[in-house]
Amino acid sequence: MTGDQDKIAHPIVEKAIKMAYEDGDSILFDDYAVEQLQDLLREYFGTQELVEAVEGLLTLACFLDVEKGSHSASQKILKVVESATEAIEALANEKKRHKNSDD
Repeated sequence: MTGDQDKIAHPIVEKAIKMAYEDGDSILFDDYAVEQLQDLLREYFGTQELVEAVEGLLTLACFLDVEKGSHSASQKILKVVESATEAIEALANEKKRHKNSDD
């Protein structure tokens, strides 16, 4: 995918890549793929792996936009990530609470 091919992609990224399809020079995701990816991402809510999944999806979105010129596909991936905003905030708040209780 990128110069970081030695790094293993998160399973949700691998799934996203398999769901993508080409239409001429563009890479696309249909709305059903977005819904499936959102459902998969929800499985990581409340876990630290959510952060890894989101990082992988953000890397994929950047790659699609910058390297492949597929702005639409990038936006669909960002929509998936956006669905996890509250869960990521909850993880961050939990981490802060644990840090404060350790002090």
